[in-house]
Parts: sequence; C-alpha cells; structure tokens
Amino acid sequence: MKLLSRGAKPSTLLPTFFLLSSLPCLAGSNAADPASVPIAPRPLHVYRSLIPLGSEVFAYSHNGEHETFYIMASANNREFDGQEIYADGTKRVLKLANGNLVERYPREVHLRISVSERGGYAPLDPPTPIDSHDSSFVEFISSLKFEMRIFHALKARLVRPTKVTHIGMPLDVPSNERIYDVAFDLGEVPISDRIVVHVLTAEGDRLAKFNVDLY
Repeated sequence: MKLLSRGAKPSTLLPTFFLLSSLPCLAGSNAADPASVPIAPRPLHVYRSLIPLGSEVFAYSHNGEHETFYIMASANNREFDGQEIYADGTKRVLKLANGNLVERYPREVHLRISVSERGGYAPLDPPTPIDSHDSSFVEFISSLKFEMRIFHALKARLVRPTKVTHIGMPLDVPSNERIYDVAFDLGEVPISDRIVVHVLTAEGDRLAKFNVDLY
C-alpha cells in the first residue's frame, strides 16, 4: 500500500505542471497581439509647395468679340511642403512633418494666376458674362490687377502686391493666355485667419475670388 501511495503522487502534480508551463506561452501571445499596439493617426492630406486654389470660368464679350476663358490660381511657398492636415475630433488641425502645429502663414506668398482662353470646351458651370471696356480680349487679360484681404475675427485688412511679374509670353506678343506671378507680404498672420485673393479688372472691378484655406 505504501508503494501504491507513493506512485500516486506524481499523477496529482500533472495538471499543475501543464498549467504553469502554459503561462509563458499565453503571455507571449498577448504581447504579440496587433490589437494591443496603438495605431498612429494618418494625415487626411499632405501639401506640396504649390497649392491649387481653384478656377473660375467667364464669357468675354466686347464689340462683337466673344471668348470663353478660365482664371486658375495657386499659392506657392516652400514652407507649405510637407504640412499635413489631421482630424482632431470634430475639427481639423495643420501640422508640420515633425508633429508640431502650424501657427502662422508664411510671411511671403506667391500667387500664380493663369488666364487662358478655352475655345471649344464646354465648361461644367455656366460662365460669368463679362462686358469689358478694353478694345480687345488680349488687352483685357493683360491688364488685370490683384489684391488680398486678410480677415481676423470681425476685422479685415487689405494687402497690395509687392511685385507682379508676367511669366510666359511677353506682353508685346499677342496671346490668348497670360500668366501672372503675384507676390504678397502677409506679415505675421495666424493660421486661423482667413485669406481671400481678388482678381480685378483694369478699372478695379472684382473679377474672381479665391480662398487660401489650408484646412
């Protein structure tokens, strides 16, 4: 009987042995669980140095001359490159590549304004009619003016260009396309402010409007 009782003891230790030996495996499986690893948020959009602002279409008419043309705008600055939009609850935030928040607009921003005749194309939206005082369409698109308005709360500030440069075809060469590089000195502008760019006729009438909305 003593021999039988001694032989029975190892059998009672088997369940405990298997339970203990399985614990490291369970711990290892929990550590490798992908659900336990936090997922880094992904940006909604990543900007490059050139940011398209949109386009508007118009129908020019003067002394029997009729042209359908587009005005397209984009903002350009190297500081825009790599800035990222993230969702933060119900709002959006703009961050640098290192994760820091963008607090201000670049001090200087260049606007590229392209004005081009698009005969034979059917625009998606009906063009806005323009009755110009200029003697020709080429003169009309070659004499445009520009301004910027910066809105901070209920206050608005008018900013004139520091420099306007014609790029592409020289002004003394007749062309149905003109491309402007318009430089603005914004000063210290918080990123929460709203910036609107106006394209004006030679008489100062507003022709097109573009919002510089980064987020």
